[in-house]
Amino acid sequence: MKVSHGDGQEFLKHIKDNAEKERIWSTIVGVGLDLGAEVIQSVSKTIGCNYCNVRNARTFDQLMNTQFHYTVTPVAFNIEFLVMGERYRIGQGYGSPEVYKFEDQITPRQSIKLVSEFALPMNNQNEVRGGYLLFQIIDLKKDQNDQSFRINTSWDTLEGITQSNEQDLQFSKQIDLFTHSGIRKAILLVRYTKFIKRYLKVRQASATPDIMDEYQTMRRQFPRLVEYFQQEMLVLNDQSLYEEEYRHLLDIAQRDDIPLNQYLRQPQTITARTTNTATSTMATTTGDRCCICLTNKSSVILFSCGHKCLCNDCADQQQEQLTRCPLYDCS
Repeated sequence: MKVSHGDGQEFLKHIKDNAEKERIWSTIVGVGLDLGAEVIQSVSKTIGCNYCNVRNARTFDQLMNTQFHYTVTPVAFNIEFLVMGERYRIGQGYGSPEVYKFEDQITPRQSIKLVSEFALPMNNQNEVRGGYLLFQIIDLKKDQNDQSFRINTSWDTLEGITQSNEQDLQFSKQIDLFTHSGIRKAILLVRYTKFIKRYLKVRQASATPDIMDEYQTMRRQFPRLVEYFQQEMLVLNDQSLYEEEYRHLLDIAQRDDIPLNQYLRQPQTITARTTNTATSTMATTTGDRCCICLTNKSSVILFSCGHKCLCNDCADQQQEQLTRCPLYDCS
């Protein structure tokens, strides 16, 4: 069936009319491809509507079996974040087209508004791993001593009741301090996206002296980004980062002939450790065992194939020569 641009516009208009007139909410799922910017912006600004992408069978199965009811059920409407006082303002925002500003010079904002929000599932550590909104907080009086700031959050419930919450927040002096891994992953993806978007834009720009200088500078910075991304990926123990963003970094480096050391170019030798070290080196009568020692519980996931077949002790011993999966001999 042929689909024209006009069909897409009519489809989005139908979704908007259903939401505003009939209280029928829609969730758009892009299967095997990323949704276009126009679709994302339109859906995100339509009350009660949501969007997401699935790129493979694993993520589709996860969406349908564990996240579906979260994806299609809004929990709040007309959300507003208001920074109290005169000292602090909100700059750039990430995580939704409603909070992201596309212009180069961003006017500091005192409030952010969203039409609707959805609940998200938690992992085994009671952490939400996605769906974050990140904001840059601008201090208009940097020459003064640090002080806490207050944020008021208000929203309407499904029953139409307006609720609000106020919190006093304090900046930490410790660099790279994260309350939990979900926020750490969100910050990693923001840093990755900002660098890659700028790098690709500079690479495609006309070769003026200023552009060439910036391009060469970013080429020198590229290996540090790859190394930082790899370190965070292992700390987060998140294989999805390797399957998508990390491979994209390696592809760009190979295509643009950016030198990377061998450790960064061969991610199949990298393993991800589980956080439960108390059980990783103990014999167990349930679950899978290490395919080398046949005693300890397997707790190491190979990024190359996704198999969990080694314990931490055997992985440390095999790290240098481990270029193939010892269980299925896959690379």
